[in-house]
Amino acid sequence: MTRQDAQVSNVVVECTIFLAGHTARVLFDLGATHSFTSKTFAHKLNKNPKPLKFQLLISTPVGIEATINLIYKGCEVMIEKIKTLVDLVKLENGI
Repeated sequence: MTRQDAQVSNVVVECTIFLAGHTARVLFDLGATHSFTSKTFAHKLNKNPKPLKFQLLISTPVGIEATINLIYKGCEVMIEKIKTLVDLVKLENGI
């Protein structure tokens, strides 16, 4: 799949991975521009969030909109035996 294919895709895959040493249920949205973490899971990251250099306006499929401005940089993700680092935008309550 090319980057252009992913951007127009509406495919969402649910699975369980290891994120920052914890089991996490995740949704992979191939068309998403950012990766997010819930406020509840963010406590498990053992990192302090950093301010984004910009305000990120997000909207959910149910019509909730929010402006987000915090990100967790360099969170370790392990899928099968492959480790990589991801940046996770912190979602607020109710999102």
